[in-house]
Amino acid sequence: MPRNLLEKSSRILLVSHVQPDGDAIGSLLGLGLSLRAKGKSIVMYNEDPVPASFAFLPGADLIVQDAGDISRFDTLIVLDSGDAERMGNKAAELKKIPAILNIDHHPSNTEFGTHNLIDTDAASTTVMIWRLLKEMQWTIPGDAAWGIYTGIFTDTGGFRFGNTNTEALSIAAEMTACGVHPETVGTNILGSYSFSYIRLLQKALASIRLCADGKLATMTLTRAMFEETGASEEEASGLVNYARYIAGVKMAVLIREKEEEAVLPWKVSMRADKDIDASAIAVAHGGGGHRAAAGFSTALSPDAILNMLENQIQSQRL
Repeated sequence: MPRNLLEKSSRILLVSHVQPDGDAIGSLLGLGLSLRAKGKSIVMYNEDPVPASFAFLPGADLIVQDAGDISRFDTLIVLDSGDAERMGNKAAELKKIPAILNIDHHPSNTEFGTHNLIDTDAASTTVMIWRLLKEMQWTIPGDAAWGIYTGIFTDTGGFRFGNTNTEALSIAAEMTACGVHPETVGTNILGSYSFSYIRLLQKALASIRLCADGKLATMTLTRAMFEETGASEEEASGLVNYARYIAGVKMAVLIREKEEEAVLPWKVSMRADKDIDASAIAVAHGGGGHRAAAGFSTALSPDAILNMLENQIQSQRL
C-alpha cells in the first residue's frame, strides 16, 4: 500500500514527466513539500526546467534538473506520467530504484511501478495527491497547497473542461482556505504573455485549417516559426485551445515540429469533445493521454497527419 511505503521510506526521489505542465509541477510540489514537512529526505526532479508560468509557486526553485547519485534513493515516486519513459533520458537508471510508486490519472498508464496508484476518473494527479495525504492523515502545508490547486486549475482548463467535478472544486476551495490566492494563480498562468508568445500565436492562428465539415481544426508550427518569433517550446503548449474554441469543432490539433534530427519529427497534441476519444488515436500511434486530451509523436508529414485524423472523424459519422 502507498501509505505503508511512504511511512517507511527515508530517501525519496520525486519525478514528473518531461516538458512538465501544471499538473506535473503541481504534483511534485504538492507531495514533495508535504513529505519534507514530515521530515522525509526528498529530492524533486524533472529533466526540464520549471516553465516560467509556474516559477511563482512556492518551492519551484527546489525542483532540480540533476538528481545526483541515484543509488542513494530507496523510493522513487513518479507523478503524472503514463509510462516510465516519460521521465526522460534517465528513465532506465531511475527504474533501478528498489521501490517505485506510480501515481497517475492517464488511461494509457502502463502500471510500471512496484506500487501503482491509478485513477482515470481523477480530474488531475494533484487530486490523487490530496486523497493520499488525507489517507495519511497529514496536514497539507500551505506551500504544498499551491501545487495541488495549480494541478487542478490547469488540468481542468481553469475549471472549464468536462473533468471539472464536485471533488475538484471542493479541493480547490480547501486549498484557498490553506492560503492559495486564485487570482495569483490565474494571473501567472493565463494572464501574462511574452511578446514572443503573441508573435507565435499570430502564426499559429494564421495556420488554422478546417476540414471534416468543420469538425476538425488543425494548427501547424514549424521550427522556423519558433526561431523567427523567439518563442520557447513551453509557450506553444496551450495554443491548441484557440482552435478548439471555434464553433462546430469537435477536435482541435496542434502539429508541432520538434528539434532537428528527431526520429519522430512531429508532435501532435489533440483536444476533443465528448464524442471523440483522443486517447485511442494517440495510443494507436504510440502516444497516450486522456479521452479529451492526448498526443503522440510521428514521422508522418503534417498533410498525412491531417488526412489520417480526418478519416478518423469521418469514420465516426459525427
